[in-house]
Amino acid sequence: MQNPISEKVQLWASQEQGDIDFNGLHAEIEFLTTRRFDHYMPTLVGPHSNFRTRLAKWLNNNIPEEDKKNLFRLVPHIFFLGAEEFAALQRSAFRGPVLRWLIDLLGVNFGDSDYLAKIQSGIENTWFCPITDSAKITDFYHVNEISGVEHRIEWRAVAEIWAGDFKKLRDHMAQKGYSRVVLIEDLVGSGSQMSDLIPIFDELATSIPILLAPLVVCPEGADLGRKLSTTYPQLHFDPVFELPRHSFVAPSADQNEPRFFAEVRDVIQRSYLMVSGGEPPSDFIKPYGPFGWRRTGALIVTYNNTPDNTLPVIQHASSSWSPLFPRSSRID
Repeated sequence: MQNPISEKVQLWASQEQGDIDFNGLHAEIEFLTTRRFDHYMPTLVGPHSNFRTRLAKWLNNNIPEEDKKNLFRLVPHIFFLGAEEFAALQRSAFRGPVLRWLIDLLGVNFGDSDYLAKIQSGIENTWFCPITDSAKITDFYHVNEISGVEHRIEWRAVAEIWAGDFKKLRDHMAQKGYSRVVLIEDLVGSGSQMSDLIPIFDELATSIPILLAPLVVCPEGADLGRKLSTTYPQLHFDPVFELPRHSFVAPSADQNEPRFFAEVRDVIQRSYLMVSGGEPPSDFIKPYGPFGWRRTGALIVTYNNTPDNTLPVIQHASSSWSPLFPRSSRID
């Protein structure tokens, strides 16, 4: 018996009068399903476990057939980051931004016979910490073979809990012999995680070298990171992978985006009340609006969850909408 997705794709292909290759898109989605989408952690167990089942339900939401076609075309544009990709990004962060920054700070001369010892000493005197708990800092230490560091505190929690009194942070760094800090984050969208650290930067970033090295950053977060690096003399921003603006379905079109994104933009706005379960757009109530948190319009999914700045049409579950990659907090 043929599965419902194949039946729908074959019908679309038979009706297509333009240049859209629905069968080719289906083959690409099947490949991504096996290699990526089936590894989405929030749905590994329970009624949402099978991606093909979720895709069928997603395409069976109560929207016009042309809208379903545009959402189907959107699936291969989803940027899915698996555990392997994050491990590669963590290695790249260390071997790229971190080592470049250390070499520059330490004034390492590769003509010196002891340049490797200088770099190793610099690593040992550097405190690698996460901005939030999503950074998987233990994995960062493991894949880069960094040892001997007992405390790897979340700096956003420090900024909130100690609320402007960061003497303990300075004292701990002095006690452990840390001369500088590297702050890692898995994904930065609008940059709110970094904004939360401004009270710490106000006190520390004038004298202590700090590297902000997010593994993946969205355009708004990158803009904020560069602004912070010009504001604080000892702060350097160097992401591993900066996503291009044309890979987002943002409120305003980018000149380099795929042409059909204009149709997707229309779909997500017309269907929003269905996606949200009748909740009108609000900056304070999930899913915040057709373009997600801070109107980012992201197409990002990670193996352990989907960020709330990804399009709600992809990740938000409601009584009237079945999502493709439901956020863990929304699975019933």
